[in-house]
Amino acid sequence: MLYDDKLAGLISSERYMAKHESFISEINDLQKKKGGINQEYETKYMNGIANIELSQDAKARFIDDKTSNDDKRIILTKLFEKISLKDNSISVTYTKLTQAIARNSGLSKEILGHAK
Repeated sequence: MLYDDKLAGLISSERYMAKHESFISEINDLQKKKGGINQEYETKYMNGIANIELSQDAKARFIDDKTSNDDKRIILTKLFEKISLKDNSISVTYTKLTQAIARNSGLSKEILGHAK
């Protein structure tokens, strides 16, 4: 419609160019935002996959003598929201993802079944 208005002489060439550049700029901004959303989703997805993989071998990594204290700290913070010690008993609060994994894990079901 903008181009038709220019051809019909309803707007000046200068006004047409200003509006055209504005539209192109807006389209480019929207495409960048769209790309950012896709990248953000992909980053979250890949982090989730990495945390799922971590949950499967966290124990082996944690007890490995080659694992540094910083890496052990990372394992703990990625899998647990809260860790507390009371009366020589450790209690943990899982992250949402770890809780979902534990809830659906056969081993966890077996352990919880024995605990009842």
